[in-house]
Amino acid sequence: TIDGSSGYIRPLLIGIEEKLGVKAGSSAMYIVYLQKGGAYFDKPVTLWLQDESPRGPGMSKAKLGGNYAQHVKNKSIAGLYGAQEVLYLDTTFRYLRETGASNIFVDFDSQIIFPPFGDGVLDSNTTKTFSSLSTQLVSRGVHIQNQREISLEELIHGIASGEVTGMGAVGNAAAVSPVTNLVIKKDSNLYLMFLRTFRSMERDGRVTPGPFNTVNIQLGDGN
Repeated sequence: TIDGSSGYIRPLLIGIEEKLGVKAGSSAMYIVYLQKGGAYFDKPVTLWLQDESPRGPGMSKAKLGGNYAQHVKNKSIAGLYGAQEVLYLDTTFRYLRETGASNIFVDFDSQIIFPPFGDGVLDSNTTKTFSSLSTQLVSRGVHIQNQREISLEELIHGIASGEVTGMGAVGNAAAVSPVTNLVIKKDSNLYLMFLRTFRSMERDGRVTPGPFNTVNIQLGDGN
């Protein structure tokens, strides 16, 4: 048994027709494999918050390989900035969506809010589990709210004011992983949009310089 492991049941449908052509396939192989895997994140998570690549509606219809293929390059860039994952916004770059490997939630002083499924947010059984356990979690001081849009402005200003006390990555492999830092490029429109807020946060040490002309925004302590 792997501590903190998840059980995966993965269906695959592979075309095996011995010809190429632009038409519906007539022969395919259907495979289901089972695999046990350890926790995707082994420490608190840093996310690259970016406004270069959005998470559009086509990425939320089903759990497909294409969801990850679109993300591979962005994740490699995030690694240069010391981030383990990429935090995507919607196509208007106004609302939070998800990371490349998980749903997310924002903790507004123990009020937990998830972005709504669809339009770039994959329907997740792990996220649904939180809603189903909302009554039991109240006794632990955690209040699961209805899913709703969370704007980028609400997130940044909430971090600055202290209303946002944490974030988390949630998924089959991610389990529940705390997000403790956001990385933002200083030459991005996103950074310039909130420049005054970030400058204010620099004075109390919550915004610090990062590698390759980035800044790190401290979000939580990992609890």
